[in-house]
Amino acid sequence: MTGTLVRLLVEGRRERERERQSTQATTVADEEAGEAAHAYLEAGEEQGLIEGDERRLLQSIVDFGVTLVREVMTPRPDIVAIRADATMDQLRALFREQQYSRIPVYTENLDNILGILFVKDLIQLTGAPGETQAIAGLVRPAAFVPETKRVPEMLKEFQRKQVQMAIVVDEYGGTAGLVTIEDLLEEIVGEIRDEYDVETEPVIDEGGGSYVFSAKVNIDEVRERLDVDIEGDGFETVGGYVLTRAGRVPSVGETFELDGLVVEVLEAERRRIHRVRFRKAAQAEMESR
Repeated sequence: MTGTLVRLLVEGRRERERERQSTQATTVADEEAGEAAHAYLEAGEEQGLIEGDERRLLQSIVDFGVTLVREVMTPRPDIVAIRADATMDQLRALFREQQYSRIPVYTENLDNILGILFVKDLIQLTGAPGETQAIAGLVRPAAFVPETKRVPEMLKEFQRKQVQMAIVVDEYGGTAGLVTIEDLLEEIVGEIRDEYDVETEPVIDEGGGSYVFSAKVNIDEVRERLDVDIEGDGFETVGGYVLTRAGRVPSVGETFELDGLVVEVLEAERRRIHRVRFRKAAQAEMESR
């Protein structure tokens, strides 16, 4: 009996290892293909065969195929949600303040999401101001997806299930973030704006080599626009880069140097950075003389 159990455990471990190696091989192949495509696009731009904007669009299409959901999702700290036992006043106030058309509903914490509530379903709620009324009956089922799911597969799932929002979970089943169909489409065509969006561009070219970046922008944008080498693991976004290199959350107005860049924090709060300004340190020094 013991020998049989051991053999089963060993074979199971071998099978998982084969699957892991197969996944790694596929990932490496995809990354190599993506790098080759990027090289062709850069060469095409240098030879005048394609314009810069065209290259960026084509590059985003190439990247789309290998991008993971966790790279485009709204991270857990930024999720706007409401408890299932909230009052009608609280619910309506949240919709008015955030201007979203749908909001997740949870019990206890964000690891226990019941589903999604649509603003149009509020017309079915009745009751006196301040009254607590069960909203569970109006909650629609939520789609749950792993953070390692690829964006093209996620887009197909959205289309197949006819939904526009999904809860992203980590390997332990906890809520890691939230992804919408808008997040996916923005990976190809750039930021999509609706009637409620505030006009704040993710990247602003201020001229003279100075750029303002949203903390959610991929760090590759900084590398490309400022022609600077930024190496290291553990971060993919501008915010992640600044936090990792600084080792803390810098204060608003704070200025410091990282990798030959002058970094100025424009917007931040106690735990997160929102917007930063970058320019090359050498250029900033010349301007100050």
